[in-house]
Amino acid sequence: MKIAKTLSSYQLKIVALIFMLIDHIHTYLHVGPGWISAITRFVAPLFLFFIVEGFMHTSNRKRYFLRTLGFAMLTLMGNVAINIVFHNVDYLTGEMDFYSLIAGNNILLTYAIFLLILKCLEEFKEQANFFRFGWLIVGILLSMMTIPFCEGALQLLPLLYIFYFCYGNKRRIIFGVLIYSFMWLVKAISNYLAYGMGVGLLPTLSYNCEFMMSLVCLAIISYDGTKGKKGVLGKWSFYVIYPVHIWLLRILSLL
Repeated sequence: MKIAKTLSSYQLKIVALIFMLIDHIHTYLHVGPGWISAITRFVAPLFLFFIVEGFMHTSNRKRYFLRTLGFAMLTLMGNVAINIVFHNVDYLTGEMDFYSLIAGNNILLTYAIFLLILKCLEEFKEQANFFRFGWLIVGILLSMMTIPFCEGALQLLPLLYIFYFCYGNKRRIIFGVLIYSFMWLVKAISNYLAYGMGVGLLPTLSYNCEFMMSLVCLAIISYDGTKGKKGVLGKWSFYVIYPVHIWLLRILSLL
């Protein structure tokens, strides 16, 4: 069945926003069955797809980066404040450490650093002098740095490269995403065969559900390449909704 290209970036972001709220309500408040995490796994990849789109289309990449970084820092400060007020501690040591202090979702920080990586890749591609390799080295270092410190970086970093290097070619993007997702499926089934004693295949796949990032392909296919008309939720509203709903859900979960 052929999917019509009828959805704008704004409409797809609304869909992703709704599924993000469902996923975080499930994560923080344990509402709903475990497979919810699987059907919402496309959200972060879809927002990443539009991060690359925005980077390639924006007239001011510096302002785009600073906006994303600014809200990432705002989210981080709110998370730290909540963890201090509720004295969030490490479960093993019973003490507050660096990771318990910054605990909480902050995908915006991941996206902000990814924008820096994209900048490095663009400079490496466009410059013709020896210093272009400096940009490549910085990009590699930033890529390595995101994995231990940024939410979802391990899963999303390869997708960043797929979206960038295959930019403008949906077939290549979808092929890359499907191959990458299949690798995660193989890993999930291998974990089930090796360690799944007493646990069914469905619960295992619901937990190790990174392979469901492949659902982002449906959104990419339906994307018509336009921004679309922004309704009540403008571009700033997406940045505001993210930290506010994270803070509210964290407070409710800690209470």
